[in-house]
Amino acid sequence: MNEMKIWFGIDVSKSTFDASVFVTGSKMDISSIPKSSFKRTKEGVELFKSWAKEQIISLNFPSDSKYGAVMEATGSYSLALVSLLLEICPECSPSIADPKSVHAFGKSLRIRNKTDKTDAAILAIYGAERKPEKHEIMPVEYQILKELTRHRKSLVEMNTAANLKAKEESNVKIVNNVRNEVIRNLEKSIAKIELAIKKHINEYQSLKEQVLILASIPGVGLVIAAVMLGELGDMRRFSSSKKIAAFAGVSPRIYESGTSVKGRSKMCKEGQGRLRQALFLTAISSTRGDNGFSRFYAMLIIKGKTKMSALGAVMRKMICVMRRLIIDKALYNDSLVTPILSEGNC
Repeated sequence: MNEMKIWFGIDVSKSTFDASVFVTGSKMDISSIPKSSFKRTKEGVELFKSWAKEQIISLNFPSDSKYGAVMEATGSYSLALVSLLLEICPECSPSIADPKSVHAFGKSLRIRNKTDKTDAAILAIYGAERKPEKHEIMPVEYQILKELTRHRKSLVEMNTAANLKAKEESNVKIVNNVRNEVIRNLEKSIAKIELAIKKHINEYQSLKEQVLILASIPGVGLVIAAVMLGELGDMRRFSSSKKIAAFAGVSPRIYESGTSVKGRSKMCKEGQGRLRQALFLTAISSTRGDNGFSRFYAMLIIKGKTKMSALGAVMRKMICVMRRLIIDKALYNDSLVTPILSEGNC
């Protein structure tokens, strides 16, 4: 757990970022918390570093004190700012927090106003109380793979929508022609991006090896393997199966209260939606064959699980198996993963 006492909250926008500071255990009122704005550039981060030092000294801490900085996940904006912070002031150990968690935390403070500076102050208090871990930058090969697979997903969704629209035949010929042309262009773009994904994987031996391992799992093809690696990065960075399952949002959520309320366990869905979608499609595909996953699925159905609940369990086992195979550098076979597939084991 992070033990730093000084935390800076950062609210990121397109061209600027607002910063605020809070000390763990202090009674600082949110309206009196020091705040300032900076440009989201290298020069702006350098100014932030100087301002942060001034605030640390004014709070009676040594000037060389380590401090934390936390911001919400805002896609490319937060990732770009984290990279600048790691380059210019690595001592701030920047972290990126889940927006849902920050939003719920902010509501608990009962703050009526919502401004960029107020959001920065809430983030500073959140950092001081929750002490999030330093953000881990993915190696560049995984970052590129993530961007490629996400763009492919966007194109596929556009193509699906265009095909549905094309089924609504128009009496105007030019409308039908344009719709068909859009579909053809989207299909060409999808093929082009898939070729780029293959070329990128072949450029990195580590990616190539991991894709071959993942593609040996029933229901996993090149695209699914690329999505998993792009979203998860190197799976060996997860110290346990529980952590990778939690990151993907496929851990079970138990709902109980007292002696009378015992709800059915459901998937927590707190992690990556893209990962869950890929795992869901893979789980469906794997249960249609004759393999460890299909037998595990059948066992759960026999024991009274609903189909969706059983598929959720297969998704969880699937991601655990992926991690294990990557660590062992082994191809899939039923005898190898049978211990992992035992009931109650992840």
